[in-house]
Amino acid sequence: MWAALIVIAQVFGPPHPGGQQDFDLCRGMTKGTPEESIAACHRVVSKEVLGKKYIAAAYSMLARFSDNPAGAITNLDQAIALEPDTADYYQQRGFQFSLLNDNDRALADFEKGLALAPDSHRILFVRALTFKGMGEDARALADLDRAIALAPKEPTYYSVKAQIYLRQDKTAEALAMLAQGIAVKPDHAQFFQDRAEVYRKLGDAKGEEEALTRLIALKPKEQYGILLRAFLYEKLGKPALAIADYDTLLALDPEHKFYRERRAALLEMKGGAPAGPAPKVIDPAGDAPPAKRAAKGAPPAKKAEEAAPELECRIYVPGAGVTVSVRCAK
Repeated sequence: MWAALIVIAQVFGPPHPGGQQDFDLCRGMTKGTPEESIAACHRVVSKEVLGKKYIAAAYSMLARFSDNPAGAITNLDQAIALEPDTADYYQQRGFQFSLLNDNDRALADFEKGLALAPDSHRILFVRALTFKGMGEDARALADLDRAIALAPKEPTYYSVKAQIYLRQDKTAEALAMLAQGIAVKPDHAQFFQDRAEVYRKLGDAKGEEEALTRLIALKPKEQYGILLRAFLYEKLGKPALAIADYDTLLALDPEHKFYRERRAALLEMKGGAPAGPAPKVIDPAGDAPPAKRAAKGAPPAKKAEEAAPELECRIYVPGAGVTVSVRCAK
């Protein structure tokens, strides 16, 4: 989404030299802190020397910086009032409505955006996420099919489609979709997280281990995959391997109480008995699009994967009766 706005901004640079610096800082083309970029956006919207296209773009940027859906919607209302024929603004506002579970208005905005840009795979994708959140799987899959046809190299589209198949217990279809995605982008870590989940559902421990090992190789400093593999080794009665993963986790987060306690419990185990059933993974991001999972105030010029947002994921461990918080990124 950032890329689309940057292209627009590059096409019509601001006509006043005094506004150029603020506009570039606002859109992330010049280096600055998030606070400086936000301040620059506010200056752009308050300066009469800039045209309405640039002011609308600044309102759009302010909406992207916001972690408050209602406030973002207010900024996008201003952008749309100034530039009602810009499809991206309807996409943004529709997404914010979906965060508020105002799905009727979200879908109405997506329709307006698609009327202006019928081949926008981004709008189709965000609408698919909204349908997914509503439990409208057939409509979500239809939009994802169109999005993939329009942008076959976008890895996230394959991943979300696989997640829907998995929710429908269509594991063969999920694995096939992930294989297609991996062929497009072999180093996309989410594919292997999703694949591990499919194999876990199938009871295929070897497949799950291979997928988690690949995930860890791609994201060696993220705790999420390492912890899932540690749980798998516990379930399989392989305490030495689980302890090795807890050692890695403690190197990443030395103060994590659960890691220390779990490692100590494994050292005391006799015979390597399994520690409990497989964990239930709770993803706090839910069905939110990847763009919204970015860290608050991330510079707008960065792509989603470049921003490497750090989130807190929670994993419930039935055998231990606890929910573990870990640092992870999607």
